[in-house]
Amino acid sequence: MIIRLCLLSLLSAVVFIIIKQQKHEYSLLLELFVLAAVALSLMPQFKLAIDFALNYFDMLGVSRDFFAIAAKTVGISLVAEFTAETCRDAGEGALASKLVFAAKLLIIINAMPVIKAVTQIAIGLINS
Repeated sequence: MIIRLCLLSLLSAVVFIIIKQQKHEYSLLLELFVLAAVALSLMPQFKLAIDFALNYFDMLGVSRDFFAIAAKTVGISLVAEFTAETCRDAGEGALASKLVFAAKLLIIINAMPVIKAVTQIAIGLINS
């Protein structure tokens, strides 16, 4: 799997360089298409990882709500990083920086229930 992805990426990079010399706007569209194809090819592995993590959380007796928070946080960071790098490739570094900042705020907001639970546990330990 990784060898196919690496070969696709290397071949795409060569095509991007050739196209970028002629029509820069087309190279960005082609890059987005290839990145979407790579992401779609990884979906079965994401499903396996999610199933494994859910089984692990069940085995530990931890609420699936915490898994949902963790998965959402990872998703926010991956999508934001992917998008920010694409913006940087397009020469939009300022936009990429603002996007990363917004993603960090969303991650903090998303983590609030975990922070609340940890605080309640700490208070319970202090009081007992």
